Amino acid sequence: MKLINSLYSLLIIIFLFSACKEEKINDECVNSRILNNLDFWVGEWNVYNSENQLEGESCVTRVLGDCVFEENWESVTGYKAKSMIYLDSRFNRLKLLWLTDNPFRPGGVKEKEHVETLEDGSFVFVGKVFIDQNKSYFDRTIITPVSDHEVKQKIDVSIDNGNTWKLIFEGRYSRK
Repeated sequence: MKLINSLYSLLIIIFLFSACKEEKINDECVNSRILNNLDFWVGEWNVYNSENQLEGESCVTRVLGDCVFEENWESVTGYKAKSMIYLDSRFNRLKLLWLTDNPFRPGGVKEKEHVETLEDGSFVFVGKVFIDQNKSYFDRTIITPVSDHEVKQKIDVSIDNGNTWKLIFEGRYSRK
């Protein structure tokens, strides 16, 4: 009898916990062309560098009523980060927020704005990263759909206001 009561209690807890996780879908976000064009990035991924070595894992989902793309990243060395891409409805423009487990280092927190969608479907985000009050650099992320099973991400930086760019990360997301 104790076992049955324990199982019953456990089922109630699971039901209540799952009820807390239910999200109401926002029809405006579900029907947003600009958000839906980024759906290629949703999924669970292994991420490889340009030498085909595993860099880490990424899980990208749509959350908050399907209004936000949330990436959960963990490198093979244990470095963790999250990115969130959302539609700023005031300007009908996507924004990207990158947060890491070390916000005190340059690039530990980044805010970028969608500036262009290329012919191949790539989304280009650019933002300014502040080192201190007097020093900053431009940071650009390009997310490119390759196939249903592959996405590429490239991150460049510029110290001359975008005249020249230096590649700092190139990853190939391979669907698990």
